[in-house]
Amino acid sequence: MGEESNSGSSLASEEASPDEEMSSSKSAVEPLKDPGNMERIFSSMDALRKDKVLCDVLLCAEGEEFPCHKVVLASCSPYFKAMFTTAMAEKEQHRVPVNNVGASELRTLLDFVYTSTIGITDTNVETLLSAANYLQVTGLKDACCRFIEARLDETNCLGVYQLADSPETRKEGFEEIFKHVRLPLMNPYYLAHKVAETPEVIQNETCCKLLEEAKMFHLLPDRRRESSRPWTTPRSKSSMLEAAVLVGGHDQLEPVRNVDCYIPSKGKWLDLAPLRMGVYKHGVTASGQNSLFVVGGEHRRVQCKCNDPTWIFHPALNSYCQAAAMTCRRRNVSLASVDGCVYAVGATDNEPDVPSVERYNAGVTDTADDERVGCIQCFDPDSDRWETVSSSLPPLSYSSPCVLNGKLYLVGGWDSWKRESSRSVVCFDPKTSTWNICEPMKEGRASPGVAVMESKIFVFGGSPDVGDERQAVGTMETYHPETNKWLWRGKMKVKRSWFGCTTLNIPYSMAHRRRASK
Repeated sequence: MGEESNSGSSLASEEASPDEEMSSSKSAVEPLKDPGNMERIFSSMDALRKDKVLCDVLLCAEGEEFPCHKVVLASCSPYFKAMFTTAMAEKEQHRVPVNNVGASELRTLLDFVYTSTIGITDTNVETLLSAANYLQVTGLKDACCRFIEARLDETNCLGVYQLADSPETRKEGFEEIFKHVRLPLMNPYYLAHKVAETPEVIQNETCCKLLEEAKMFHLLPDRRRESSRPWTTPRSKSSMLEAAVLVGGHDQLEPVRNVDCYIPSKGKWLDLAPLRMGVYKHGVTASGQNSLFVVGGEHRRVQCKCNDPTWIFHPALNSYCQAAAMTCRRRNVSLASVDGCVYAVGATDNEPDVPSVERYNAGVTDTADDERVGCIQCFDPDSDRWETVSSSLPPLSYSSPCVLNGKLYLVGGWDSWKRESSRSVVCFDPKTSTWNICEPMKEGRASPGVAVMESKIFVFGGSPDVGDERQAVGTMETYHPETNKWLWRGKMKVKRSWFGCTTLNIPYSMAHRRRASK
């Protein structure tokens, strides 16, 4: 009996209760993985995108709008994730502009994001790589890199070299690369606050010596001409693009700060660093050292004071620095550069128009005393000084200057006797200090925009009536010096007046890293 009892007890313990069987069945989970589920989901979301269903954001590029889903964009791009999940202005916006990316590239990129497929070709790989890199779409960026690597040969290696970016490789050869940087041509404040505080520079004796030499170049401007080292002179124009720069102006309401740049060879407009404040009726020119000078003018209907500085724009840095003021305040001033000196021509303050010239010399930090307020002046950057150089010119106002073949041209203006805009064009020869009359323009213009390109003088816009700031000329024409003739160029995209205009060489890289539009 005892054995049977023990045996029954043992069998009972081996049998599982119904609750235990249920618990055991719950713990045995069969894994299920559907490899096509993700593809079906994104295919459905792509269909929703194309049908504009449940889309919560519009990406805008070059005037086109692309409906999308924020969750999809944020899941594939850290750029969009930060935009839509942090305290950025775009987080609450329905329409989000996408800069630095063309409409065609954005459309292709979005197709890749939603479908994981893309057609990369020799013609679109560079723009797609730029867009993917900017918007941080890693998958597309890697695909473009693999495409380029597979086709790398002696015919395209230099182009790929310019496109490549490898910080770690550059770091290994930092000293050698640093030797080729033209430090003396950099903004002195940038040298002191950025370059001098870079760890790679501080830890390298050779780099420190080069930096010290650059500082002395800025501290002792009178000794600059004694140096013939290659890094104290600008590079050749092979790495530069010729561009027309439009500075400031009037938008019929108030002076504007905008500085726009048009590159004919690229067919692009760029936004450069804006002025410190809105200005119009000012003078603008480019010097032989590829710097942009902005002088005089009016700020918010408050006329410039005589101690207002000369502003110099450095395209390589996309920034401004301050230089000496003119000896007398000027509005409606014309500015041009000849032989490295900047000439200011035309009316001053509220005084009558008087025929004289003031010149600025950049090596001396003060300005020469000059009792004449309506003089033509010349600025010499090497001595940082303005000087009066001529007073034989007839009274001038609202004319625009430029330099072609070493001569100073004054285009258009305002005839105070006839009370109308002028078609006149005169030419000044600095070597003989004489003036000659040229063929007049097709249309009268006061304060037109003038730029020299392709060995011709391009004239843009201007004002038909200096008494009405709301009026503007909307045509363009060109002057051909070999025939002394003017030809119509066509109509401007937008009418504009009271702006500064000149030709400037823009770094090739700026055309790619700045926001551009067709």
